[in-house]
Amino acid sequence: MFKGLVRASLQATYEASPVYKIKPKDKFAIWSDIHLGDGSRRDDFRHNADLFYNVLQHYYNKKYKLVLNGDIEELLKFRYPAIQKQWREIIGLFQKFAQSHRLFKIEGNHDPAAWLLANDGYPFTILPGLRLKVDCGEIFLLHGHQSDTLYQIFPKLIVWLLRTFVFPLGIMNYTVAYNSRKQYRTEKRIYDFARQNRLLTIIGHTHRPLFESRTKMEELDSRIDALCRIYHQTKDEKRRQKIRSTVAKYRALLKKDRDSASHRLRLSDKVYGEGIPVPCLFNSGSAIGKGGITCIEIKRGRIFLVYWGDSRRTKKSTEFNLYRPARFLNEHYFKFILRREKLDYLFSRIELLR
Repeated sequence: MFKGLVRASLQATYEASPVYKIKPKDKFAIWSDIHLGDGSRRDDFRHNADLFYNVLQHYYNKKYKLVLNGDIEELLKFRYPAIQKQWREIIGLFQKFAQSHRLFKIEGNHDPAAWLLANDGYPFTILPGLRLKVDCGEIFLLHGHQSDTLYQIFPKLIVWLLRTFVFPLGIMNYTVAYNSRKQYRTEKRIYDFARQNRLLTIIGHTHRPLFESRTKMEELDSRIDALCRIYHQTKDEKRRQKIRSTVAKYRALLKKDRDSASHRLRLSDKVYGEGIPVPCLFNSGSAIGKGGITCIEIKRGRIFLVYWGDSRRTKKSTEFNLYRPARFLNEHYFKFILRREKLDYLFSRIELLR
């Protein structure tokens, strides 16, 4: 019964989502789980506020369309007027995107539909999801909480409980972002829906970035393979040593992750099913990470998973990667492409592997 309810919820979200045909020059920046608060110590966003504002203002503001894929405001902890007062410059940027018809704002479970905002003067139209049409297929964006059966059965009750008791009492670890079982269940249900319907689907909700339906272990396997392929082509001994140390580090992470898997889920490495994973599930991550923020870009027929960081709080900018980090705005902020792929290639794999 619950599986049928989830499928119906995902199908209803898909059917209710507006359709936009991507034009050749369109560029999209997709963010989720920003969790704007009131600036107090309970505001998870505040430590990344300057980085996020500058990235949005100086990089994405002119040429990109902005997709805010749920949980943009933290309305389960704070009232909208307090959020608007604290982050007026960021919300002002959202409004500029909206005024130029470049904003798509999607409902999350922490910034739910209009019934919670009726008396707060909320300025944005909230969408259930978004369907982006490209020549080779369709991209479906939704926040991801639609896969949670409790949210489908008791949405207003859950919001009331969280707003009235859970957050005021400081109970933090209830959410999917802190629970690997809930993360897996969310991803698996949406993965199955996307695979069956041949959709490239982008979610948020779990706070962990995903690219091509790959788990952390699969991604590390892929990185090791890529480094092994370029090792013999590298002549500089310092760079070869860097590759060797990076492979050793990744192998240690793999061993640690596999050793702990039995304590978490007792799942196979390919958690979404046997065989080759269908590259239909993506996640833009969140803007409340300790060292930086992640998003997804779509442009020129490609999709990118992007990390924006502050070198004062993370060492990712100095780690070996297939794509070099690019400095942005000042000596501390940088952009890092974690993964990229052609959309037509991904849709071919979705078609052939489903």
